[in-house]
Amino acid sequence: YLGEWLGDLRTGKGSWDYQPNKHVYVGTWKSGLREGEGRLAMADGFWYKGEFRQDFMHGHGFMQMENKDMFDGNFFQGK
Repeated sequence: YLGEWLGDLRTGKGSWDYQPNKHVYVGTWKSGLREGEGRLAMADGFWYKGEFRQDFMHGHGFMQMENKDMFDGNFFQGK
């Protein structure tokens, strides 16, 4: 993780390269959880850019699936 901390929790702007699955998140954090605007990219080609709340894709975002299908709309708790 490269970014801002508050105590021992990721808080503020930062990027995290999740190893060994090679997922990358770049965006904002609050109390150790993805919160606010961010971009999540996975090794299999999936990516999401948009709003996060309490570590879930939540709010408006744009997603591309592994098979290149796309969705632009609202998400609720990761769905």
